Amino acid sequence: GPSHGRGWTVGFDYTPSWLEGFKWSFTLWNAKFKGGSQGAPFATVTTSASLAHLMTLYPSCATPAQIKAITGNLPLVGAVPPCTSYIYVQQNDGLLNLDAQGIDTNFEYIMPTDNWGTFSIGDAVSKFTHYVQSNGPDGVPFSVLNKSGAHGSIAFQMRGNLGWSYENFGAQLFMNYTGGYQNWNSPDKAVILNAALNPSGGGDRVSPNTTFDLNLTYDFEDGYVGSEQFSLNIRNMFDARPPYDSSANGYNATIASPVGRLVTIG
Repeated sequence: GPSHGRGWTVGFDYTPSWLEGFKWSFTLWNAKFKGGSQGAPFATVTTSASLAHLMTLYPSCATPAQIKAITGNLPLVGAVPPCTSYIYVQQNDGLLNLDAQGIDTNFEYIMPTDNWGTFSIGDAVSKFTHYVQSNGPDGVPFSVLNKSGAHGSIAFQMRGNLGWSYENFGAQLFMNYTGGYQNWNSPDKAVILNAALNPSGGGDRVSPNTTFDLNLTYDFEDGYVGSEQFSLNIRNMFDARPPYDSSANGYNATIASPVGRLVTIG
């Protein structure tokens, strides 16, 4: 059937009259998605009655005619084994179900002064509190909260900032933080499966990732260069390496970068 989903959000914005320049936003959200396009994993097909039609067993080995009947005109990408004991169809279909919930919150405080310019501080946080996956209409749900994988989630991410501006000068320092997580995608340590053949433990622990960025600016109001801005931007200013993740690259490309300190002038 068709994919469908539903969700809700609830939140508030808080700007107290007794603390001028302060703003805090908070959102709690929930989303459910059923019937996403995905090829059913092998373990799911072997344990789900509703997906049993995706696997055909041949105790006496499949004949060429039986193989042709299922594979049709699909091109071969490898050698056919001498004895084909089963054929497993992994075509994309509406088999993926997700149930997620989380919190998004941020605050900003701007503090002007009489003689020292304007200071600012802020932070933005995203936190998953619930992330559950199942496969197929009768699949057993299992948590992928703070796990990497095809549909996993990194539970905690944050970007904080400190700022200052005075006359034509400006400066901003950012801290980027991604919490540690469990690698279930391509771990060195085996993933533990439960009775339903869903992952329930094991894998590798990946360390948190922390980097800092710095932006410096100067505004030219007039003169030879006109109304322009000079900027110096430094990403990953302390040249931090990405945490080790036992993937093909040795790091998780969705949340980290192998590029070290990067300086740009504009």
